[in-house]
Amino acid sequence: MKPMSLDVKHVARMLFAVAWLCGLAIVNYHGKGPIDSIFPYLFPVMLIAWCHGVTWGFLFAALATLAAIPVDHMAMMIRSELNYGVLVNYAKLTGAAIGTHIAHLVFKSQPSE
Repeated sequence: MKPMSLDVKHVARMLFAVAWLCGLAIVNYHGKGPIDSIFPYLFPVMLIAWCHGVTWGFLFAALATLAAIPVDHMAMMIRSELNYGVLVNYAKLTGAAIGTHIAHLVFKSQPSE
């Protein structure tokens, strides 16, 4: 495994992704209802998986899953319903991280013309 080197671009991307997820968590908390679409959570996970690899993609998939939990609606949900939702969201986001990383590897392996 190669040593991790974080330059300004890497840190900026990670901060952008964390800020994006924090914004989504705030919208979920203060909104009338949770954001049901997976796409707003998918963007930072795919960005990080493309630029930093699948391991970082998994970490940001977990952060995106936490940001997607509707805190104010948890009292209305059954525990098994909440667990299922968290598991399904994490599975979708990790699948996207894996797919994005594979696409990046294929893109890099293409010869330049």
